This record gives sequence, C-alpha cells and structure tokens, in this order.
Amino acid sequence: MNKDTAVNSHPDDRQLNLLRAGLLDDIAQDKASLLLHLEECLDCRNRAARWNAIARTKSGAYDRLSRELRERRRLAIQGQQSARGRRQATMRLAFAGIAATLVLALGTVIGLQVWRPPAPVQNVAQADNVPDLYSDIDFYLWVSHEGAQNVSHENQS
Repeated sequence: MNKDTAVNSHPDDRQLNLLRAGLLDDIAQDKASLLLHLEECLDCRNRAARWNAIARTKSGAYDRLSRELRERRRLAIQGQQSARGRRQATMRLAFAGIAATLVLALGTVIGLQVWRPPAPVQNVAQADNVPDLYSDIDFYLWVSHEGAQNVSHENQS
C-alpha cells in the first residue's frame, strides 16, 4: 500500500486487523502507509478504535453474554431431556401395547385349539352311505380265504 492509495482508498477490516495484531510489523511500508491513513481519516480511526474498545471492555460484555448463553444452553438441554423422556415413555407404551396384542392373539388361537370339540368319528354301522363292499360278509370271507391260500402256497415252496 503506497502513500497515494493510503490517502485515497480506505483500508478494509482485514488490513486494520492485521495492523492491530502486529502482523504488519515485518512490512514497514504497508504499516507506515496504513498509520498515515489512520492519522488523516477520521472514519478509519473510529473503525480501528471500535475494535480496540471491544478488546478493552470484552470482559464485562462477554461475561454477561457468556452467562446468557450458558442459561440458554441449560434450558435447551432441559427441554431436550424432557422431550426425550416423553418419546421414551411413548415408545414403552407402544411396545407394551404390541406385546399385549400378541399375547391376546396367541391366547385366542391356543384357546380355540384346546376347546374345540373333537370331530365325530363315524361308525360304519351308523353311517347312511355304506358301500355294499363293506356290508357284504362274503367279501370278508373271501379275503380271509384268499389270505389262507397264499399262506399255504408260500409254505409249500
């Protein structure tokens, strides 16, 4: 930054911060032109003074801000914990409802199976539609006779 640009153009906040932080000490020409501009320009001097005033009074202002932020954080955490507790209670209630529904359904199915009357076994003598094959005694005699003949043929061989 030369003398002409220092007088005609205003430094930005970055340049003022570099000067305030002492980072322009190695660059003597830039530091000198910036200091010259600050001597001649009231607006830039006020901008630089504002940062210095903040740095000097930061303890009181930042302590209050810090307290406010801590209080807000505490309230937010409390609210989050209470919301989390409500969500957990809702989830527990939902799981209990699902478990109760499953137990009730399982009990109903098992109860229907246990208390179901057995299916009646039809007796051939009581049945209305008995085929002739089962009611003819000659069939059973024939089967028993055939069985006896097969046994005698097997013993002969």
